[in-house]
Amino acid sequence: MDATSSRIALTGSWSISIGAEFEVVRNGDSVQAVSGERVIYVSSLQVGAPGQPVPGNQLRAVTSRRLGAGERISHAVGPCQGDATVSRVGDKWRLEGAMCADGTVATCVIDFRADEDRAWAESIWQSLHCQPQVRQTKDAPSCPKCGFRVFNRRYPKCERCGAALPESIVYSAEELAALRERERKEELERQRERSAEKWRTPAQGALGEWIVDAGMLGGHFSADAGDGGGGGDGDA
Repeated sequence: MDATSSRIALTGSWSISIGAEFEVVRNGDSVQAVSGERVIYVSSLQVGAPGQPVPGNQLRAVTSRRLGAGERISHAVGPCQGDATVSRVGDKWRLEGAMCADGTVATCVIDFRADEDRAWAESIWQSLHCQPQVRQTKDAPSCPKCGFRVFNRRYPKCERCGAALPESIVYSAEELAALRERERKEELERQRERSAEKWRTPAQGALGEWIVDAGMLGGHFSADAGDGGGGGDGDA
């Protein structure tokens, strides 16, 4: 990696090292960097139910199968692992690949024209890094009668002893209505994301179909936004 390179934040918890000469464009759910005939495109998404991320090695197996033709390269360091291909596309070269970590995937496309830029393109892809996110959560309240920890604040009784829980623990009718409305909107947003035009961007290419397999692995997937991180589960 060039000495003038610096690490920039991407979507979700991903980052990448690029040179200062690149103009960075943030599109909400993706990041593009351009310098002359060198173009870098990265997007990311989360895979798995809340608190149950799909292991990175399983995600890698899926993305690796979905790569198109070309010379294959692999990389693994720390929590990140992935595969990519390098192939000729018209009058330019293209590196297309993915980097995986537990519960998240970054898809990457790098276009370049000069043959001697291949080593540079590979180093850019290999610099993709995911910072594991630690969620800060409050201790769950406890049933005053038996001490059982209350994780489901929608239910008015203790799930162990059946005693009525204090109003300070259980969600009020207004809170429940607000929570259900938020969940309804989040589900609509997930459906919108699954059918959005962004899945047909150049960064998907041969990787686009792998989302179906990822859905089967984890049951849920969602695109990462530029401000990073996912939301809470609503019940804590």
